Amino acid sequence: MPRTWFANESEPAIPMRLMFIQTGDVREAYDLRASGAPETRSQQWYSVDYFFSLKPRVSALAALCLKPEVSYRDTRDGVDLFGIRTDWRDPGPILEQVRAWKPTHVVLRTPFPALVAEFQKSGIAFLPMLADSFPTSGLSPNQIRGRFRARRLAHSLNHNTLPVVANHNVASCKNLVEMGVHPEKILPWEWPLADRPERPAKAFSASEKLRVSYVGAIIETKGVFDLVNAFCKSDLLKQRAHLTIAGKGETQRLSRLIDSCGLVSIVDYRGLISVDEVKRLNQESHISCVLSHHRYPEGLPKTLREGLIAGTPLLVSDHPIFSALLLDGEGTRMVPERSPEAIASVLENIVRHPTLYRRLSGSTGAAYDRLRWDVLWHEVIDHWLVSDWEWFSRHRDRWLQRLSEAH
Repeated sequence: MPRTWFANESEPAIPMRLMFIQTGDVREAYDLRASGAPETRSQQWYSVDYFFSLKPRVSALAALCLKPEVSYRDTRDGVDLFGIRTDWRDPGPILEQVRAWKPTHVVLRTPFPALVAEFQKSGIAFLPMLADSFPTSGLSPNQIRGRFRARRLAHSLNHNTLPVVANHNVASCKNLVEMGVHPEKILPWEWPLADRPERPAKAFSASEKLRVSYVGAIIETKGVFDLVNAFCKSDLLKQRAHLTIAGKGETQRLSRLIDSCGLVSIVDYRGLISVDEVKRLNQESHISCVLSHHRYPEGLPKTLREGLIAGTPLLVSDHPIFSALLLDGEGTRMVPERSPEAIASVLENIVRHPTLYRRLSGSTGAAYDRLRWDVLWHEVIDHWLVSDWEWFSRHRDRWLQRLSEAH
């Protein structure tokens, strides 16, 4: 497997037993990478290459996947790989596997309270390396329960034995502050971002159909059914627009909805597509949609960046993560969550007024700049492994400055 990104393997190994715990399946990703398969998630090979590059740098390396298709114990390149089908209400099997492997250090890529408590109790050094947001408002029973769980998690993350909590992008880190995590503990990270080439604004003419796309999980809380229902409610969109959907999930429900709305000739469902195909779809589309409900624990979907890189305006929900980073009218139109009517209204307005579209596309560069942050995912882990607290302090000061500017 290629090792193109990372550290000098001649460096002496750090005396630690390092375990990554995450929902993503490292064994599956390794096998796909080795087979020459295309990426189906942005930065998929970057993250798996980095993980295996750590093997010669530590005494022992393992990954524990919490959402495999089937449970397993295996190895690749001398690295221990475990998969445990997880019942979040019963963390016993996960804790047993962690205790059996006896890590000294853990990179925790999922906010699992039972694991946080276990590591603090046992004295295992761990780095929360999250890509999540958490509920901080709302009065429905689910929102109240979510806020209570978030507050409990914040209390654990504020423990004085935990020096840093990393989360994907500045907006998600602001969300950690809102749920009660001390700001000085927090550090944003980002995936490697491509430079956005200078490009003329894209155009949409009254003589063509508006090409709308959605890439992501086919589930209720990602807003994809709201998008299809917007087409269902709009005679204008049925005549003057086309929708392409890519992803996996509740595909039978999606098919039934498309059928019942009479949209079979208007909606193209492509299933799970490769990263390169996602990029092509964004380039070909007039509008890229990310319509997540507030209760979805959104980080920052890579589809947002891919759309803006291509000069394709976004149609997004007012999810707190999106509203903290993007401005309505600047490369983006923003609508209330769970509102097919608002989605239809925005798309109909673009169809009726093509000149508005050119202005939106022309401001996608400014929108893209709002997403940038130059601390990379692997850099946070690298500096944590060697306890480089001076590096963390330097970048934490920049984050705190960004936070104060927001207020």
